[in-house]
Amino acid sequence: MSLVVMGGWIRSYAVFDMVSIGDQVFGSTGGCLLWYKASYESSDAFLWWHHQAAWAVAEQWNFGPGVWKFPYWVITIPLTLLSAYLILWKPQRPAQ
Repeated sequence: MSLVVMGGWIRSYAVFDMVSIGDQVFGSTGGCLLWYKASYESSDAFLWWHHQAAWAVAEQWNFGPGVWKFPYWVITIPLTLLSAYLILWKPQRPAQ
């Protein structure tokens, strides 16, 4: 799972992705995830939009109030640590 999130992290530096599901909008740009409630109601249940110059979008767009923005590492690092723990941890057998 952490590799999937890391792939999204790397992609966010090259491509600006935005997915709209109803009035909820999720975006990915400049190493960050975005989430906000749109002020419009779309007739399409699912929309996906992308732009090839993520850095230009990240610099030009003003993500105002009501937008939740958090970096990918907030998800990637804990998932990587959890994966390492689960792979390396070995239960102790009781001594007989």
